[in-house]
Amino acid sequence: MTPSPKYQSWMITAAVAAGALAYAWFLFLPGQAAIGEMRTEIQNKSDYLLTSQNLPGQIGDTNRRLAEVKEYLTKCRRQIPSEGRLETVVRDITRAARDAGVRIAKLEPQAKVPLEKLTQMPVIVGVQGKFPQIHRWLARVESLDAAIWVDDMRLNVAGGNGESLECEVKITVFADRAEISH
Repeated sequence: MTPSPKYQSWMITAAVAAGALAYAWFLFLPGQAAIGEMRTEIQNKSDYLLTSQNLPGQIGDTNRRLAEVKEYLTKCRRQIPSEGRLETVVRDITRAARDAGVRIAKLEPQAKVPLEKLTQMPVIVGVQGKFPQIHRWLARVESLDAAIWVDDMRLNVAGGNGESLECEVKITVFADRAEISH
């Protein structure tokens, strides 16, 4: 028995539809997924190339900043005395007082505080004089060729006339630890 032409056309349509579904399921959809992954990979590589074009400029900027930091550190190291020179810095502080015309009423070097690469030596200095003299002394202390940090300063009237002042300053002198330096 031969199938009717109407039944035959449905069989051909069903076979073509099954072939189309098989093609879509096994070839088209996996191909689209692979194309999507490839587009993502191309986009990522394109982004990488765009950012890598800026790298020479960024590297140059970083090298310039590194050179500036090294120069600053070299300058700081020249200013920081060795641990053995701490007493010399105290002598320079007293010499600055004498040159400024103030009288030293108190000079108390404190215990050294070792840090990782530096040593701190706090010094409490009390001076008496007129305001311009004390100002001149502080300016000279700050201009010493050493790393000095003024931690605390107290200024009081010394006499009844208000011309003479007492100034007590806690200064920290920093020194390079010899066993670690450079």
